[in-house]
Amino acid sequence: MFFNKNKKQNLPGYRFQNPKFRSKLKSARQYKRQGKLPPQNTWQKIIFTFNLDSKKVRVSLVLTFLLLVYLGYFNNPFNIKNIVITGLNTENSRQANDTMESYLKKNKILAQKSLLFLSKKRASDYLTKNNQNILKVNSAEKIFPNTLKLDISPRFEQFVVEEPGPNFLVLTNDGLIKYEMDASTSIDSELIKISFSGTSNSTVGEMYFETEKIHTLQKIASELTKFSGYEPENFELSDFSSPDIILNTKNAGPKIYFDFYSDTNTVIKNLNALMSQVGPQDKFRLKYIDMRFQNRGFLCFNETPCAQKPLPEEASTTPEQTD
Repeated sequence: MFFNKNKKQNLPGYRFQNPKFRSKLKSARQYKRQGKLPPQNTWQKIIFTFNLDSKKVRVSLVLTFLLLVYLGYFNNPFNIKNIVITGLNTENSRQANDTMESYLKKNKILAQKSLLFLSKKRASDYLTKNNQNILKVNSAEKIFPNTLKLDISPRFEQFVVEEPGPNFLVLTNDGLIKYEMDASTSIDSELIKISFSGTSNSTVGEMYFETEKIHTLQKIASELTKFSGYEPENFELSDFSSPDIILNTKNAGPKIYFDFYSDTNTVIKNLNALMSQVGPQDKFRLKYIDMRFQNRGFLCFNETPCAQKPLPEEASTTPEQTD
């Protein structure tokens, strides 16, 4: 115990004289921790970005994928079981329901049967394209867990065009030619008549008028009776290039001239103001009313100089069509 052999090893500086110790010390000084190499290719970048080298992340992704497959392609509480349709009559609602069911069956691969994955725009486009009784899908609402509610504007017969020839054309409320009818057939009194002196090459299933022109005729026909007391008899149009509209009224009422290029709401407002100045006893003394002047109108009464002249063919201030 008085002569400890390890005593010398504990002396300061002794370890630094040991070659093994100096070798270990040198290795420790030169040691560098190996860092992660940056991603070299696309797959490595994806793994790095989403931390896919983590087992927990990989398991979570697999479980999420399996859940989505189950919700999209297997029977589950979110499969569409109820289709509620508003805006159509009973028969058209049934047909719209059948069209929607057809869409769901044809698009199984896109998981459209599931309310979670249903594309409302794609479904709406399919309905309007494949069902001629549907004019527009106003809204599509998902009511969870399994109900789809559709609000639809119907396409219905609204006009009959009397062209020169053996047949008349029945148009829908957006200007689509629905079918032809023999000129000798009685016309439904609910249809708005259009006498067209020109000819068209349009056939069944095509658009006869532009949407803007149809809206103009609809607006005039629906608003006229409200303030004037006149009921529309029929419209007269000469050809597609002419802006002029002649409206004949029932019960020996006056002709009323409009044009397609004016703002219909403004013209109706001006006509309303004009008619408010005409007494009830004078309404059926009118021969014609010309609303083709900008921001004003012209009244012509029977037994006045204007009534002795031919009816105006075109107003001088009718704006020309611009591109």
